[in-house]
Amino acid sequence: MPSPFRSLVLCLACVVPGVVMTSSTARAEFEPLPAPRRLVDTRPGEPTFDGLNQGDGRAAAEGTYTVQVAGRAGIPQSASTVVLNVTATEGLASGFVTVTPCSDGLPRSSNLNFEAGQTIANTVVARLSSDGKVCLYTHQPTHLVVDVAGTLPTDTYRALDSPQRLADTRPGEFTADSDFLGAGVRAPQSTYKVKVAGRVGVPSDATSAVLNLTSTGSATGGFVTAFPCGAIPNASNLNFSAGQTIANTVVARLDENGDVCLFNNQSTHLILDIAGTMDEGGGYTPAEVPLRLTDTRPGELTFDGNFSGAGIRPATGTYPVLVTGRGDIPADATGVVLNVTSTQAAAPGFLTAHPRGTDRPTASNLNFDTGQIVANTVFAKVGAGGQVCFYTHTSSHVIVDIAGYTTGGNASTPSGDCPADPPPPPTPAQTFQPGQYLVGSQIPAGRYEASGQSGCYWERQSGLGGSFDEINANEFNGFAGRVLVDVAASDVGFEFDDECGPMTSYRSGGSPAASIVAGDHVVGTHITAGTYRAQAGSGCYWERLTGFSGSLDDIIANEFVGTAGQQFVTIEASDVGFSTDDECGTWTKVS
Repeated sequence: MPSPFRSLVLCLACVVPGVVMTSSTARAEFEPLPAPRRLVDTRPGEPTFDGLNQGDGRAAAEGTYTVQVAGRAGIPQSASTVVLNVTATEGLASGFVTVTPCSDGLPRSSNLNFEAGQTIANTVVARLSSDGKVCLYTHQPTHLVVDVAGTLPTDTYRALDSPQRLADTRPGEFTADSDFLGAGVRAPQSTYKVKVAGRVGVPSDATSAVLNLTSTGSATGGFVTAFPCGAIPNASNLNFSAGQTIANTVVARLDENGDVCLFNNQSTHLILDIAGTMDEGGGYTPAEVPLRLTDTRPGELTFDGNFSGAGIRPATGTYPVLVTGRGDIPADATGVVLNVTSTQAAAPGFLTAHPRGTDRPTASNLNFDTGQIVANTVFAKVGAGGQVCFYTHTSSHVIVDIAGYTTGGNASTPSGDCPADPPPPPTPAQTFQPGQYLVGSQIPAGRYEASGQSGCYWERQSGLGGSFDEINANEFNGFAGRVLVDVAASDVGFEFDDECGPMTSYRSGGSPAASIVAGDHVVGTHITAGTYRAQAGSGCYWERLTGFSGSLDDIIANEFVGTAGQQFVTIEASDVGFSTDDECGTWTKVS
């Protein structure tokens, strides 16, 4: 068999599954852990779940790194097959990682391919040796990170003795039985039907296959979708850029004839290998076709219109997505096989999926660079309310497709919510010099403040004709002090004079004061609620306010004091603002 292709996971906004099945004769049903747990991190200073296999340094070139899996992190001592997420990072040269039972020889295949310096992850369904270990062969020096998602202890997955090539469109290459060979580069927008069941040791009654799909020799960027022949679904399995050779694994449902169809939107050669089959009846059920469950990009759709267009997810944010009770996914599904994509990331980072109601684990499911579109397959336990939480380390769009589900097993689910998103960062303050502005295009609607002098005058305008009828509200301050004004989105224009000085977009913050001087004040930010006393002069005027639009409707209560003397006012916590002139002097809180 030729050397494995390197996978440079760079795609064009589509989902790329990444499950790799190692050889096994066992059949299994996925039993997820409550959340993924970290078994290995060779980087200095990075922890694992139980303190083992941490900080060991880069795995050596052409070396083998042995990991005890059974009996750790909640994995039973009797486990024979596990679902791992394997990451290579800080590699010193381009290479690959092969995951194998430590008792077997090294197969001529790989599970993870990396470039020098790249951080990339892939999901691996790995058979353990009789003592519960797995070995990771590293072609070139690289750090390794391994998380475990669960076990396959019962009756679903059936592997071939070794991967077999089903199709290769390149001239002069080979397939295991010499069929589907040399068909030539696939034209744009074409569909290639490949027989799977009943060939190269695959059972004739197989319903789903674990396939390794490769694109090579493409002239432009594009994607490939694997599906049971029929209507092309809104999903994809492999994404490529011009000239790139890239492979990824697909858990694909077969049609009633045992065929799979490969749709490519741009011209490319296609290569298809098979590792094994996933049988129905053992707890795993494939979706009729892959279903898009969420797409946060604006204007993009999910299969049912839900969980679409939510916008880019914030750094350290968590997005809850309903995965059960949608389409043909039953409400009692306990585990799901998902294809999760990150795209348009603002900085390098990672994504972690975990059941709703559980704390975010110290684990990850995919890693991405700035602007990169990258995906991986995730075996996830379903959480409270049939939801899975998706944490984004740095801001990124998130796309999720579902390939299949499991029922039974550990059906208990946690209660509670996904962790809350962080508060949005404040919008940078904007400052405007005296003059007239168009609202919306030149000055945003919102609250503004200025350190006004005596004679500050402003107008909110419904038009620009200079008519009195076009004044929505205005104010002339005959004293110096803070000026606040709420500019409405319905205003056409906003104007203020030199005596107001610059207007700056309002920002709350600081400690409220217990005394009040002349000017406009926000209750709870500038001043506290309560009863205040002043030794007022004749002409003292004050207002309790619901806002600062300048409208009479903003006034909750007001008073003009015609004689000098002691005055009191009670400001309620429900008041938005309070305004007072300099004839009142300083108000001091008495309660």
